[in-house]
Amino acid sequence: MKVRLCVLFFTLISFKSFSQSSTYNLSIASSQPSICSGGYVTLTATVSDSKSSFNYSWSTGEITPTIRVNKADTYTVSVWDNTGNLQPLSKSITINTSTVPAPPIAKNQIICRNSSATLTATGTDGVYQWYDAPTGGNFLASGASY
Repeated sequence: MKVRLCVLFFTLISFKSFSQSSTYNLSIASSQPSICSGGYVTLTATVSDSKSSFNYSWSTGEITPTIRVNKADTYTVSVWDNTGNLQPLSKSITINTSTVPAPPIAKNQIICRNSSATLTATGTDGVYQWYDAPTGGNFLASGASY
């Protein structure tokens, strides 16, 4: 009887130890790799173990799996399960600021009253939009030339 009781006790201890050593993975996804001025990026922490319920703590103070950030920085999330059976994990992601392209310049263009000229924007890849004022203007066209 003593041997059976010892084996049962050892089995229960082994089972408990095994359940504590379960592993899970933490990953962070970003809606975009960088932030444009005035924009935001959504960061989402994902845990591979869907059987457990997890707590989240971001370096921003937020406690949800998904957050929105509006500045370049390194963001860290810490995750732990509600049962305390799994070791807490932390993961970081760095979000950079997007470079702002230089505004288009119209070189060597002389425009007389009641005549027209073609303006062409050159620079990095992107979407060009033409307005009739530097800020608060009306949209005129899109494309590299106007």
